[in-house]
Amino acid sequence: MTTITAWRITPKKYRDTAFTGAGAKEYGGRFNSVGTAVAYTSDSLALATLELLTKVNERRRLRDRVCIPVTFRETHVQTRNAAELPDGWDIRPYGPASQRVGDEWVRSDASLVLCVPSVVLPHAYNYLINPHHPDAQDLSVGDPEPLHLDPRIYRT
Repeated sequence: MTTITAWRITPKKYRDTAFTGAGAKEYGGRFNSVGTAVAYTSDSLALATLELLTKVNERRRLRDRVCIPVTFRETHVQTRNAAELPDGWDIRPYGPASQRVGDEWVRSDASLVLCVPSVVLPHAYNYLINPHHPDAQDLSVGDPEPLHLDPRIYRT
């Protein structure tokens, strides 16, 4: 059985709810519209950090973050490569084309995890987790650790 480890970075105060999809449900994201719960993770801690850097306007806000590994079986993953995604999935800012993909995936309960390409770093992947999927108990969430970054990253 092959397993995959993905990473999520979140403010320390949300570490206990990091995989509920509450933030994405409230604000929406590239692959979900407001009202659809999804937990966003990345295939490496480096990608998770880059994804975060695109969203944080004040880098000092990175200081109180934790990184959390999550492991799941490869059989729980459905993959959508760039060629399978609709035109406009990668526009900035994101829009309804990519949000429909995630919303439909969540509604279908087709898989616990959806693997999608990163817009931030080509050839890298993000994993969307459906926290309400029947197999959600199969996730193995690791312990949160402080996100330690080189001090040069905090410079604005």
